[in-house]
Amino acid sequence: MSISYYFKSIRTGLRCLLIFLIVSMSGFVHGQERFQILNDGHEVLDTRTRLIWRRCPEGMVWQADQCSGEATFWMWYEVLPLAAQAAKATGKAWRVPNIKELYSIIDPGQTDMAIDLQVFPATPNSQFWTSSHYVQDAFFAWVVHFWYGSAYFTYLEDLSAVRLVRDVPQ
Repeated sequence: MSISYYFKSIRTGLRCLLIFLIVSMSGFVHGQERFQILNDGHEVLDTRTRLIWRRCPEGMVWQADQCSGEATFWMWYEVLPLAAQAAKATGKAWRVPNIKELYSIIDPGQTDMAIDLQVFPATPNSQFWTSSHYVQDAFFAWVVHFWYGSAYFTYLEDLSAVRLVRDVPQ
């Protein structure tokens, strides 16, 4: 094969990569069209992952079309019982999201924080707990930080916010 064939292949690959990057940073992957507001604004359906999220972090309540109050921060051991209490109180299967689920709502196309604040208003500049342990050390669990748009592990006794999730009912 000629050298020009290889250059054409590289150019085609670069074009595909550029298109992928443009699409992934646009509303086709992220943005309000991905999310449907439910339950008078209390919840949001992620149409891509088929998960239903509480719009407000725990400690805040949806009131008059906004999140009111202050987000509350807990140690990791406290958030699993918190989710169980929310499930019992509402009759909905609320739980703490795993790392993959929580990381899925990061939106790198946003300018202020790496989450769509129209969909998830009043998200504090803080780390949020996941239900995922850090497998190499039992004293750590994974968190997602929406200011940085990153995930990392932290000590179980650190204080973090939490956003609950549930599966779409069958």
